[in-house]
Amino acid sequence: MPVSIETHKQVQTIIPGSSVIQLSGMNVRALAAVTSKDVWIAGQYTDASERLQAFYEHFDGVQWEVVDAHIPGSDSNITSLSARSANDIWAVGHYASGALIEHWDGNSWSLADKNISHNSDLASVLALSANDVWAVGEKFRVDALGSVTLIKHFDGNRWQEVDSPSLGAKSSLTSITAISSTELWAVGGSYYNGPITEHYIDGKWSLVSNPQVSSDQGNGAPFLISVAAHSKNDVWAVGNARGNQFGPLIEHWNNRRWSLFPGPRLNGTYQQLTSVLPLQGKNVWARGTYTDSSNNNRPLVTRWDGYEWDLIPLPDNLTQLNAWQQLGSSNVILGIGTYDKQVKLLTIPAIPN
Repeated sequence: MPVSIETHKQVQTIIPGSSVIQLSGMNVRALAAVTSKDVWIAGQYTDASERLQAFYEHFDGVQWEVVDAHIPGSDSNITSLSARSANDIWAVGHYASGALIEHWDGNSWSLADKNISHNSDLASVLALSANDVWAVGEKFRVDALGSVTLIKHFDGNRWQEVDSPSLGAKSSLTSITAISSTELWAVGGSYYNGPITEHYIDGKWSLVSNPQVSSDQGNGAPFLISVAAHSKNDVWAVGNARGNQFGPLIEHWNNRRWSLFPGPRLNGTYQQLTSVLPLQGKNVWARGTYTDSSNNNRPLVTRWDGYEWDLIPLPDNLTQLNAWQQLGSSNVILGIGTYDKQVKLLTIPAIPN
């Protein structure tokens, strides 16, 4: 029987048999579910030679299987997955040669980008169709800029880098979302200049101004980590406010401007939000981490009800919530996290009150 955990009028259900195959030093970074019985996770682990390597695992509804990554060399990592169907899944990250892009065709994973962006890293991928796939990240430079934003696009034949504005030195993009194939948003940050929001419309990317966010500049400027769009006038972005009085950084786009929203505040703790999911209307969820009184990192989940962001209490034995996604168009969130010291799948019926 599934294990149910009551939390703030919600029920989290651990999926039976969903404990992953544990790998040494395993760090789950990404999840993609075609259905609840066709689920992929990916990230990084430490192999027998103490090298950092990317991994994939697949869940068929009964058990997990480790699937070969086919990535040459070492120091590889998968940071994002995007699934269109059971035989059309994209993965991005990095490996020894630079930015990593792989594709699953239903039989195996293979390197997909022949035009490798050297000295670069990809953080997020979004597959809109077979001939329309986007990926964002950063390129490292040897000059004073340090790093600049990176955007790549796949047109069905090849991957190409497209023009991407940066916001000064140490700029990177961390997440991308689409309203349609002709209108997209990407977010990230500059270590010195703060959050970055880039808008794709009329065939080009451009910077859009953000509200000023005060911060502890000794730790760098605030930055955005995740963006998700419900419609062209309802786009949410979340991240790290770097000590700002609002707690975690939360911004909203209403088709005219970006505005700050105060988030849940856990006094005296370091907090950040790393993913946002607008489900339906005023039912928006975000997850992240905070530091508890014992200086341990703990998962944080919050929900927007149309008026404020409410903190969702979580069970003590859920110690990590690594990744999640909405299952189809339902009000169900599928997540991967550490529960009772084992990495497992769980579902959250994210039904509005």
